[in-house]
Amino acid sequence: DSALVFPAIERLAENGFRVWYDEGIDPGSEWPETIAEHLSKAYCVIAFISNNSINSNECKREISFALRKKVNFISVFLEPTDLSPGMEMQLSAYQAIIKYMIPSDNEFYSKLFEAKVLTKCLEKQITPPDTLQKPIIQPVIPREEHSVIRSVPENIPKKPKKKKNAWIIVVAVLVIAALIGIIVAVSGSKNHSGIDNDTSTQIEEIKMSDELSDFTFKLNGFVYKLPFAYTKLVDNGWTITSSGQSSDTTVPGSSKEFITMANDGKRITVHIINLSGNAKAIRECKVGGIQCDLNEGIDFSIAKGITCDTTVEKVRDAFGTPTGDHTSLSYSYGDYNSVRFYIYDENSEDRKYSYIEMKNYVADENDNTQTNEKTPEYLSTYIAPAELGKDIVSGNFILDGKIYTLPAPISEFLEDGWAIASSPGSIVSGGKDYAEIEKSGAKINIKLQNFETYQTTAENCAVVSVTVDEYTDSKLTLEIPGGIKRGLSKVATEAVLPDEFDSYEGTYSYSYSYSEYRERDFSMSISVSKESGTLNRISLSCYTWNY
Repeated sequence: DSALVFPAIERLAENGFRVWYDEGIDPGSEWPETIAEHLSKAYCVIAFISNNSINSNECKREISFALRKKVNFISVFLEPTDLSPGMEMQLSAYQAIIKYMIPSDNEFYSKLFEAKVLTKCLEKQITPPDTLQKPIIQPVIPREEHSVIRSVPENIPKKPKKKKNAWIIVVAVLVIAALIGIIVAVSGSKNHSGIDNDTSTQIEEIKMSDELSDFTFKLNGFVYKLPFAYTKLVDNGWTITSSGQSSDTTVPGSSKEFITMANDGKRITVHIINLSGNAKAIRECKVGGIQCDLNEGIDFSIAKGITCDTTVEKVRDAFGTPTGDHTSLSYSYGDYNSVRFYIYDENSEDRKYSYIEMKNYVADENDNTQTNEKTPEYLSTYIAPAELGKDIVSGNFILDGKIYTLPAPISEFLEDGWAIASSPGSIVSGGKDYAEIEKSGAKINIKLQNFETYQTTAENCAVVSVTVDEYTDSKLTLEIPGGIKRGLSKVATEAVLPDEFDSYEGTYSYSYSYSEYRERDFSMSISVSKESGTLNRISLSCYTWNY
């Protein structure tokens, strides 16, 4: 999604804003400290939100941290995005721009720059715009995290904010591309290890191509063609150096991992892809992309002999007019098929590249997955609470007279008379999806997660999120500890909520939220309608199976 985000960063800089964003961190620095410092000092945070970003724990922490610091905040939705109830509640108090519904870029930028917080931010500039440093796009080692997601936000007015002394805009680039649904059938083969991997081209001699779209490259004298078996890098002397990862690290279904590999002290960043529905160890996966840095001094070249040491002009002459700006060039052949160049020193007369990224995420017939209907053994470890208890953030709740806690096997609900009214069908390993359950004509929205290592049916998954709101049948009661349920007054609600809850005042409701990501990935949100003065929404989520 950088094709959408980088132009916005550039436009902000051109209009006099000083911009920092979290892909510009020196790989040697501490991620949390660097990000926290910039978020807390920012005058405004702009979050570019798209599929597969909001379910990232890192992204949720950054957004929550910025909001707790009372920083001015704007959400820019690049596409329909399935917000968790807690995140939806937090963002509802701030201004949102729904970019994917705006017909032209000019109209989008007009709306963006008309935002009051940006107008005030610009007024606070103490450096003339023409002396501001342009945003520098530098290579980083990506955070080693996978994620899967979806959604549809509403454009909700922002909450008025106090002025800050800082005047930096922090752009939180929350855009992790979804890997699901990219399937191109080709003939399969097995590598020397007996692991089903790439295509028949991998057992033939691979030759360098002058066409970028063939995704060939030469690394330390060996020619590769993306995608290819991870084991091929291992056979040629490369080893994983990423902390906490090895060839046995599990990659969930329809997902990716970024890892660092080294050979003779020189490093590359590798995109490990698993486009099947089952979890796989890295050693069973394919390499879908590679990133090489000029500073590593690696023997690396792509089509027509282009290297990280090649000038901008020679790249244009070799491959034609790219998309991008003065800090990056991109040649795209699909959503997950591209070659991108990042400029090392834009101020030098002989501009070169610090970073070349090539990716080609393509599935083959080995990624076609048969749904396994076997009931996962882990579901039997679920322990239903004997009583509701007094701890509001325990995750316990009463639904239609039965006590549950999250996450819970959906079979627990089915045994209590609920039926699946709408189902996503099969869910990949590690995947999440929405469903609707029904009992006596009353329906409730839930989210399911597959914690098993294989693709399975909805009936074999766990309920990780439950939501009731003003649209839920009034006959249906969901109650959490403290006597909190729909219809409770604002005063009574606030009287029982612990101090750990954050509160926000939106246009139509008062919202209260709590999140906990260290021991468990848990969040809950409660809303009180301004019109009725009573509680009209409760949402609970927990994405950690810990029984």
